[in-house]
Amino acid sequence: MLRHMLNSHPNVRCHGEVMTGRGLDSLAGDRDADAAVTRTLLDRRGSDPQGFLEDVVLDPGSAKAVGFKIKYEELLLSDYAWLLGWLKSHREIRVIHLTRENRLKRLVSEVTATKLYGVYNVTSEAERPRPARISLRPAECLEDFARTEEREALFQRHFEDHEMFRTTYEAIVSGRAEVRSQLTQFLGVPPTVLTTPTLKLNSDDLRTVLEDYEALAAALHGTRYAVYFHGG
Repeated sequence: MLRHMLNSHPNVRCHGEVMTGRGLDSLAGDRDADAAVTRTLLDRRGSDPQGFLEDVVLDPGSAKAVGFKIKYEELLLSDYAWLLGWLKSHREIRVIHLTRENRLKRLVSEVTATKLYGVYNVTSEAERPRPARISLRPAECLEDFARTEEREALFQRHFEDHEMFRTTYEAIVSGRAEVRSQLTQFLGVPPTVLTTPTLKLNSDDLRTVLEDYEALAAALHGTRYAVYFHGG
């Protein structure tokens, strides 16, 4: 959602997971439209990932700000230790640190996308899968919350010497505190209306997604995670 939103700005080029994904379908712009070009770029990424990063991914073209998306779990893999080191050493790189306020909804999104739907983003009603329900155990949730919090703190430390814009999915969706205009200011581009074609995969009401909503709410009652259940 955030990637599409940033790409709606005429002066921003935001790639997807082009450093870690299997393909390059999230490479912003039209350079991957040709199959031969895509193969050449994939070969370059495989043989010279740093060169691919510096010469292709971070080439702004006509844009004033360029960047890409990457997740915690990827930067923690040994295959991408070089990339984490590169990012940490290049302090001119600005970091948008995106998190979720409701970590239960983050877990629900991950589970439904990976185990049920097989997709993370859709841009039309025709693509949206039929609603499904899942079951989560309290221990499973607590383990995921703790792991997510640890990673958030770890990467906050990793990039403490960088200019960082910290925001949440919820703040961006709601437009709270003019976060979208603050994003453009952070990136040094003119203010404009940021839009996204992406649609939600799950209902905001967790009762419609979780089979064991009431049992889970009861199990986490009295913990600091109880707030995740308030208001659905």
